[in-house]
Amino acid sequence: MKRSNAIGILLSKLPPIHEIVAAVKTLDDGVLSADLVEGLQQQLPPKEEIAAVRAEDAQDVTWDKPERLVLALDDIPQVGDRLRTWQVLNDFDQRAASTQQKASVLLAALDQIRTSRALSAVMGVTLTVGNFMNHGHLRGNARGFDVSTLPMLKSTLDNARQHSLLHYLLSICKSTAPQALKLPQELAAVKDAAKISLDSLHADIKALHVGAGDVASFFSSLDPHDPSSERLRAFVEAAESKIEAVEGLVVSVMNRYKHVLLYLGKREVEAQASSDQFAEIVAIFDNFISDVENEIKSGFTSKEEGGGIKAFRNPSGGTAPSRLRRFKTQEEGQQGGALSGSG
Repeated sequence: MKRSNAIGILLSKLPPIHEIVAAVKTLDDGVLSADLVEGLQQQLPPKEEIAAVRAEDAQDVTWDKPERLVLALDDIPQVGDRLRTWQVLNDFDQRAASTQQKASVLLAALDQIRTSRALSAVMGVTLTVGNFMNHGHLRGNARGFDVSTLPMLKSTLDNARQHSLLHYLLSICKSTAPQALKLPQELAAVKDAAKISLDSLHADIKALHVGAGDVASFFSSLDPHDPSSERLRAFVEAAESKIEAVEGLVVSVMNRYKHVLLYLGKREVEAQASSDQFAEIVAIFDNFISDVENEIKSGFTSKEEGGGIKAFRNPSGGTAPSRLRRFKTQEEGQQGGALSGSG
């Protein structure tokens, strides 16, 4: 009774039964939309229920419209597989386009990280300040630092707990490296990239292969004169090239990611394109961009006197801004612990 009611509701959106049957046989999108095809597939009863209806039908029972639809559909060869195949046809191009769009977003984000002048400027100022803060320690003459350091710039506060190290870095950048303030614009694709995982790309590719394989299998099982054969043949012939195009983009993402890892200072043996590592790095940049945006919006220019970036070149000479000597990491409570460079 429950299924019959559901089919009855669906029938209110469908054309007459004979038109439904003809559309299912030919996979006619002009008669049945993708939503209606999905509805038919979901409400198609299992073989046991259909067999029970068939048994009663032999007794000349007068059926309501839902039962008549079920019996009419059951007369179509492989109707369940046909409806599932039709769903694949309806979803395939959209799924392929969605996967291409995801890959394109990741490519754009990786390219922006690799080529951003603003990021390079921020990194340069951060390295300079980090070396000053670590002067006299093993880390005080670093040639670079790991990107995992970036979140510390916000959590590293002065002793008065009024300003973060990021606040001070941006005030330096405003006068010495103004290009750095364009960081949010130059890394605009990173925010969208942070919502996409490499695993989801691989899962999408797998789903495309499975769907195309199911259609090919169904097509090979049909009579050559089946009214849906031409459409299915065209799909099978085109699906492989469409999947190859998407796979090509995903391969480009993986290669570009390895290049970015090397650019960020990872050794060759560390530049493995794992999904977890990718998610971590993109999340770090996404959060860092948000931190920079918030500082810019709040007005980060310091009123305190300071010698700017040039003062860091000779910290032992006493010309460096006194504020830097007062910074400490909130978690550690230790001076010189905010930036850990790799020599």
